Amino acid sequence: MQLPQLTPLQFVVVHLLFEGPRAPGEVREALRGLGLGQNPGAFSRLIRRLECGPFVEAVHNGPRPCGALRDCRLAVTDLGVALWKATREFSTQASPCHRPS
Repeated sequence: MQLPQLTPLQFVVVHLLFEGPRAPGEVREALRGLGLGQNPGAFSRLIRRLECGPFVEAVHNGPRPCGALRDCRLAVTDLGVALWKATREFSTQASPCHRPS
C-alpha cells in the first residue's frame, strides 16, 4: 500500500472544490468553519503547493497579478480528484476499524 500524496489539509481543500471553483477567501472561510483556520501566509503556501502538484488550478479572469491569489477562482484538476480518491482509499484500508472480507 503506497502512502497518499495529499496531506490531510490538502485532502480537505481538494474536497471543498468538488462542488466547483471557489474564491480563495471562500475556501479559507470554509477551512476556518471546520476549525482548520490558517493565517494568510500559510494559506497562500498551501494553495501554491496544491497548484504545483498540480492538484488545484487558479483560474484568472484577466492577467494574473504577480503572486496574488486575489481575483481568481480555485478549481480542482483531474489529478487532484484522482489523488483525493486514492487518499480516501488509503485511509479506508489503513483504518484500524477496517476488516477485509
